[in-house]
Amino acid sequence: MGKRPGRNRTCHYSRSIGLHRHHQVPTAGHIWSFAGIDTKVVWAKGQKRPYCAGFKTLVTYKLGESFVKTQNHPQSYYGVIYRKRKALEWKRNLAGEFATQAALKLETCKIGKSTGAYKWYSGMYAHYDFTTPLVKPVAAAAGIQMLPPAHIHARARRYAVKLFLAHLHHVWYKDHYKADPPLPYAISVLGHAHYLAPPGIKQAKNESENLTGPHPRNESLIVTAPRSVNESSRPTASDYLNESYQ
Repeated sequence: MGKRPGRNRTCHYSRSIGLHRHHQVPTAGHIWSFAGIDTKVVWAKGQKRPYCAGFKTLVTYKLGESFVKTQNHPQSYYGVIYRKRKALEWKRNLAGEFATQAALKLETCKIGKSTGAYKWYSGMYAHYDFTTPLVKPVAAAAGIQMLPPAHIHARARRYAVKLFLAHLHHVWYKDHYKADPPLPYAISVLGHAHYLAPPGIKQAKNESENLTGPHPRNESLIVTAPRSVNESSRPTASDYLNESYQ
C-alpha cells in the first residue's frame, strides 16, 4: 500500500522551522516569518521565497478558515477572536483609516479596473450596507478609498492565526524551559501595555495578584498591564492589538 499523500507533513514543517530545537525559535516572530505572515518581510521578484509555502497554507488558510467556520461557537476561543477583530477592521475601514494602504495597493499591484477590488481600492464606494441579505456595497461618486471585503477577511483571519501561533509558542517555550518566553518587542521596547494571555494560562501581575487571559466571550478583549514591567511581573503574550501585527 502506497504512502498516503501529505503524511507526516506537519512533522516535516516542525522540523524545518526547528520546533524540535527550541533555541532556533526564541520568539513567536520566528514562526510568523516561517509561515509567511510577517507583513514587514518584502519578497521581491526573482528572490528566493522567504517562507515555507506549505506551512503558510497549513496555518494561514486551513487553520485560519477553521477559526472562521467556528466564529459563532461560544467555546471557539480563536473563532470569536476572528469575529470581533473583523468587526473592528470594518469599523476602521469604513472610517477611512486604511485609505493610505488602499492607495499603496493600487500603486504596487496590478489590479484589473473591471474587478470589484479595484472599485474598493480606488474609492468608488462610500460605505457598506450591512442591512441587505447579500451585503452589497453602495456606490458613490467620490467615496473613500477602502480595502475590499476579502482583504478585511484576510486581515482578521491572519490576526487570529498569529495570536494562536504566539500562544502556541508561549506554551512550548514554558514547557521546555519552565519559564516565560522573552517579552515581546511591542512591550519590552515600544512600551505598549495591552496584551492577551494564552487561554487558561494564569500570569502573575505581582506577588499577591494573578491575572488570567480574558476569554473572548467577555466584553473586553484587553487586559491592561503596567507600563513598567520586569522579569517577575511581566505579561505572557505580546501586544496583539497593535497595528504592526497586521
